[in-house]
Amino acid sequence: MSRKVSVKRTLGEKHPHFSIGAAWEGWELTPPRVGEIYVLFTEKGSVFRTSKVIQVGPGNFKTRNSLYTISVLQEDNDSSGHTTQELTVAQHKSSSPSEGVPTQAEQ
Repeated sequence: MSRKVSVKRTLGEKHPHFSIGAAWEGWELTPPRVGEIYVLFTEKGSVFRTSKVIQVGPGNFKTRNSLYTISVLQEDNDSSGHTTQELTVAQHKSSSPSEGVPTQAEQ
């Protein structure tokens, strides 16, 4: 299940590209997990990555370099907000294109 989240850098050392208060919104690869790099696919089409996560708390996570707050904006089975279902359509060989297709009365 994917989640659309907002991630905000709240503490950390000075960084030329990621200032304190910088925020990103997008779809995460997985929720933050200790020992793993956190990856977010942003709404602007870029990929945001952190260093390895060392601690996860309610509404936040910490890396070696920074502390981030995280807010879940949407939790879905797909990015459109709809639950997806796989349907299988049987193909029938017939001599007539309408053969095997139910008529109004059969439906």
